[in-house]
Amino acid sequence: MSAITPQDFRTACSRFATGVTIITTTDGATRAGLTANSFSSVSVEPPLVLWSLRLQSRARDVFERAGRFAVNVLAAEQAELARHFARGHDDPFHGLALEGPAKAIAGDAAQLPLIPGALAQLICRTDQIVTAGDHLIFIGEVEALTQRVGAPLLFYAGGMADGAPALCQPDPGA
Repeated sequence: MSAITPQDFRTACSRFATGVTIITTTDGATRAGLTANSFSSVSVEPPLVLWSLRLQSRARDVFERAGRFAVNVLAAEQAELARHFARGHDDPFHGLALEGPAKAIAGDAAQLPLIPGALAQLICRTDQIVTAGDHLIFIGEVEALTQRVGAPLLFYAGGMADGAPALCQPDPGA
């Protein structure tokens, strides 16, 4: 077997369809937000999730200092918003209408900016930050959440696409 190039690895991983999220935080002075498809659930009890951030990200310091983050799971109609947060602006929130701080969801636990219209919003306390290769993995305990029914925004083969309408009912045995 030949050596795996970064491009081959990226292309192979792009064959796995994922949802699209915008991860947001604030350290009290600075807000940060970015598009991520590296989100995953980890544990039900306690409720834990993870996502990863490039070591070289300009938002790294804010996420490390903040101690909290919000995962905003995007709906199919939010592709342009995902592209906006993926561009790496110094202040990706400038000019955007956001929902009020997460205080409305999590009490005094967080003042996190939230993305309106998201299918789900998970308010998390950072539990662990693990270095893995060229990324940091943030593991967070979910302290509060909201959710609604809708079609998801999906990422596949380097592009975003509308997900199938959410018509299926959850399996009660799952």
